[in-house]
Amino acid sequence: MKAAGRWMILLLALLLPACQRKAPVYVDAAFPGALAFQPVPGNYPEGVKELWQAEAQDGSILGYCVLAEATGFNGSLQVVTAWIPGQGISHVQIIAHSETPEYGGNHLNSPWFTEQFFGNPQGQEYNLVKLRRVEATDVVIITGATASSQAVILAVNQCVAVFRDLPTEEDGK
Repeated sequence: MKAAGRWMILLLALLLPACQRKAPVYVDAAFPGALAFQPVPGNYPEGVKELWQAEAQDGSILGYCVLAEATGFNGSLQVVTAWIPGQGISHVQIIAHSETPEYGGNHLNSPWFTEQFFGNPQGQEYNLVKLRRVEATDVVIITGATASSQAVILAVNQCVAVFRDLPTEEDGK
């Protein structure tokens, strides 16, 4: 019996890390090179649903991924935003929406729209503009989809607020 108990403890010790909560697919897509993902509990601003930490094989932090929600023209949008400390936003993806395809819905995940958010290591809020970017934090709206564009910007700004509050290497955390 004692030998069987030892084997059971050894088996549990080997399998326990594999039983940790697996990150959703959208978190894995934001950090494909990460070895592990950890949910980060906390009290987040309204609209922020989840915060995940992506870790490298050596245990160092690769970055963070936030799922936020905002209301567009036809209802809720869910936006995933990834943040790399010191570099800023590296990934924006709208994973769920009910926007009209002809009025912006088909363009929400277009690189010309989502890549406007990349960078911004200082964590400044983004601004909606209609024709062209002047500042690095300006985002040109999708023509005919102002409400949808505003909802994405709101959700990304909610994520930025979370990223600004994360500990940095300078904090010694």
